[in-house]
Amino acid sequence: MTKEKKTRDRKPEIGAAREARRFTGPLCQQINSWHARIAYLRGMGRAMHLRDDRRPQLLNEAEQLSQAVEAAQLSFRHEARTLPQHIILSPPMLDAARALDSVSVCLEQAISLISR
Repeated sequence: MTKEKKTRDRKPEIGAAREARRFTGPLCQQINSWHARIAYLRGMGRAMHLRDDRRPQLLNEAEQLSQAVEAAQLSFRHEARTLPQHIILSPPMLDAARALDSVSVCLEQAISLISR
C-alpha cells in the first residue's frame, strides 16, 4: 500500500493538481462567498417591485462586487502566468478560471435584474 501511494504521488498530474489547489484555494473560498451574495442580489432583483427604495443600495453593492471580481480575475490571470505550464493547465486551475467567469455572468444578471 505504501508503495502504491508513493508511486501515485510521483505522477506529475497529481503534483500539478496539488500545487494548483494551493494556489486557487483562497480564491475558491472567495468565489463561494461571492456566489452566495450574488444569489441574494439576484433574488432581491427579482423582487424589486416590492421594495423599490432598496434599488440604489443593492445596485451599489452589486457594482462594488463586480469591481472586486474583475480585480480578482486580473490578479488570477496575472499570477497564473508565473506558474509552470503543467500547473496552469491542471483541472483545479481551469475550474477556478471557469468559476470566476461564472461569477461574472451571474453578477451581470443580478445587476440587470436590479436595474430594471
